[in-house]
Amino acid sequence: MAWKTVEIGSFLKEREDRFKPEEANTLDLKRIEKIDFHGKIHVIDHKPTKTNMILVKKGDLVISGINVEKGALAVYEEDKDALATIHYSSYEYDKNQVDIEYLKWFFKSRTFQNIVKVQAGGGIKTELKPKKFLPLKIKLPGLDEQIDIANRINNVAAEISELNNITDRNEKLLIQLRDKILEEKLNNPSWKQIRLKKILIGKPRNGYSSKGVKYSTNIKRLTLTATTSGKFKSQYFVYVDEEIPADSYLWLKPNDILIQRSNSIDYVGISAIYNGMPQKYIYPDLMMKIQCIDEVDVTFLHYTLLNKSVREYYRNESKGTSNSMKKINQKIVENTPISLPSLAEQKRIVAKVDQLMHLCDELESRLNQSKKDSEMLMQAVLYEAFS
Repeated sequence: MAWKTVEIGSFLKEREDRFKPEEANTLDLKRIEKIDFHGKIHVIDHKPTKTNMILVKKGDLVISGINVEKGALAVYEEDKDALATIHYSSYEYDKNQVDIEYLKWFFKSRTFQNIVKVQAGGGIKTELKPKKFLPLKIKLPGLDEQIDIANRINNVAAEISELNNITDRNEKLLIQLRDKILEEKLNNPSWKQIRLKKILIGKPRNGYSSKGVKYSTNIKRLTLTATTSGKFKSQYFVYVDEEIPADSYLWLKPNDILIQRSNSIDYVGISAIYNGMPQKYIYPDLMMKIQCIDEVDVTFLHYTLLNKSVREYYRNESKGTSNSMKKINQKIVENTPISLPSLAEQKRIVAKVDQLMHLCDELESRLNQSKKDSEMLMQAVLYEAFS
């Protein structure tokens, strides 16, 4: 049967119920917090709002106007009505015209993304509100063919999901392997036990979080993401339009160690060695910088700071009412307990750990490629189904 060209609004009808904040706050209704990219709706108990809200009823198709093409759409299944912010939209759909599984896969396809780019204007990153979404024209097969297509896609998706689950498990094992390498190579009871301040040049110093601008300047300020992985990543910065004196301590130079003084419980205290050019970046207030004396190998110190015992020390000493935002101060960093062998032993250990970490990096690269391959395969399946 030939596919018909139809408007999305011919089988989806927007639920137009709206509530101003003062009215929404009187309703004893749950609230949609988010729709993840796997198409799962996350709801929370009633939460006061300062913005207008929409109504969502059981059986409605709910989409995120910002992330629909990434999979942020789902059918609301709970019996009791819910509220959502106006960045979402909620639709009744005609079951006699469209299979919802088919529709969810179609909205995740590049075919749909191209339709949005051509017909809606502004590109796929533009928030897709009902007035732009419903008039979009698409080609739609008959209901039986929709169901058949959706079933075939679901079968492939299940196999890809299993492959991704294996990759996820391997990633967790790789994290454990890195930790095990550091734990075995950096723990020796006969080494000298000291506090970090004994081997520092000066004191730890917090950075400066000047306001970023959207145009290029001569000053780049790192963001937290630049060091969250435990490695320095130069692409994560913002431009700053301020005068920073050439002799300011804020300018980074090679072998400076940056420690995150504020982050979630899993990342607070994470460190990375700056390996960029001198006076190319400054660092933010949420990081502190340390420098070690010549008798200490900077890479050995960095590995020590990433070791499980030090990571636990920072987690235990961090302050904050929420695990999503913990803080450590300069005194805590200065008093970090570390084990220190001779410089020659430090260099020997670094050489061995570097070798093992390089192997881990290669494994990580293969796992990342596996994820990319899975995504490409899924998109190829969708392209074949909807082109």
